[in-house]
Amino acid sequence: MTDTDYWQGAPWVPRAWQRAALPVIIDRLRQGRRGIVSATMGSGKSILQTALVATALPKAGDRAIVVTAPRQALVSQLAGTMRAWLGDEAVGRYFEGAKEHDRPVVIACNASVSSLRDTLEERGRRVALLICDEAHGTQGATLQAEIPKLAPAALVGFTATPFRSAPRESLELFDEVFVRYTLADAVRDGVLVPMRHE
Repeated sequence: MTDTDYWQGAPWVPRAWQRAALPVIIDRLRQGRRGIVSATMGSGKSILQTALVATALPKAGDRAIVVTAPRQALVSQLAGTMRAWLGDEAVGRYFEGAKEHDRPVVIACNASVSSLRDTLEERGRRVALLICDEAHGTQGATLQAEIPKLAPAALVGFTATPFRSAPRESLELFDEVFVRYTLADAVRDGVLVPMRHE
């Protein structure tokens, strides 16, 4: 499969960095690595996540693809982005007031991951791919406890801030940074305009 095949059916034209990043992420996941995609804010992480989900979906079978996000508003925003490509019936939201656990793709609020895991276990559904949006949040107690219990076949995190404030601290659930796309890269590529301090 070529990198252009990954984007067939997408409602967007991928940016060059997204097109280059997707095969790298897929290759590392196939090797059994668990990694981070570090990309600056506004560069299009949610579009890249959606392309990764679209690629994984045909291979997932009856297993779930789960995406975690720290806030309900972000869950709904990601769901809207993914539904634009995958369709409304393929993507569910999971938080208090929205328990759409029976979809192939489930986007869950971090605080609801324990409940989602229980629900998936009750139904005998395993997790094919787990994507952690705002992956620096995986250091919180809930995700630290629940991600190993979800036992995803593949795990990748997306964040603009992959390193914690203390140099000795890292994101413990991940092996490496798969892709790094900095603010300087985004400005160079015309994805973002140069920052101006006022």
